[in-house]
Amino acid sequence: GAAVIPGSLVERLAELPADIDAPAALLRISLQARVPDRPLPEAVLADGSWLMVEGGVVPAHVDGWRRQQLDTAPPPDWTGRLAQAVLKRWPERLQPDRRTIGGLYAASVLALACAVLLAWYGDPAPGLALLAPSALAAALATRLRVIGAGPFAPHKGRNRWSALLPAALDVALGLCAAFAIDGPWLGRIFPPLVLLIALRGRTPAERPRGLAMLCDRMVLALLVSVAAALDLAEPVLMLLALLFLVSDRFGGKAPAPG
Repeated sequence: GAAVIPGSLVERLAELPADIDAPAALLRISLQARVPDRPLPEAVLADGSWLMVEGGVVPAHVDGWRRQQLDTAPPPDWTGRLAQAVLKRWPERLQPDRRTIGGLYAASVLALACAVLLAWYGDPAPGLALLAPSALAAALATRLRVIGAGPFAPHKGRNRWSALLPAALDVALGLCAAFAIDGPWLGRIFPPLVLLIALRGRTPAERPRGLAMLCDRMVLALLVSVAAALDLAEPVLMLLALLFLVSDRFGGKAPAPG
């Protein structure tokens, strides 16, 4: 298992004989000091997600553990699948450390801001397309946090950024789509607003597979970007919103695969 023990307790090892079993002694000291403990799930112990790392073989164990985390079932969304593929392709460059994760979150926020500015200055199609790398950077950062936290972290490595960025992405998507529509401001904001409300009516897992794919904000942003380039943003947005609303009203939950 794993233990996070205050340094003052570790110092007690110096008071014990030299031939003691250090892990057992630390466990006994921790229990006596009532250090909070959390048992590992049986599944984690059985599938080897947690490894006891011994001296001299740390890199091999770390690399093997990371590969095992990335070889799990692919995420249901296309952004998550692409993020997982990128992490598999460049594992040594994308480490689950604070600097890398913070840089990815910063890149996501910067791309969001640039997307809105592009749409504001009359280029909504490139702005909408820029939302795709923003969504990917956020997915990479969140996935790296999950990997770095390990399988027994209380919140699986998620933080306020992983909760705020999806909402910010929706706001940016709505604004960029509104700038792609001509007419009064109320008429411009209405189609993307209806679409975003319809998207939040159900989770992607509760929708048919075709519509579930369109719930992916990276896919949706690229689709609306193409529509904006063809001056079809408004009808495409209304059609998508209608599809989601009709599906919510008359469709049932998508059957589980297999």
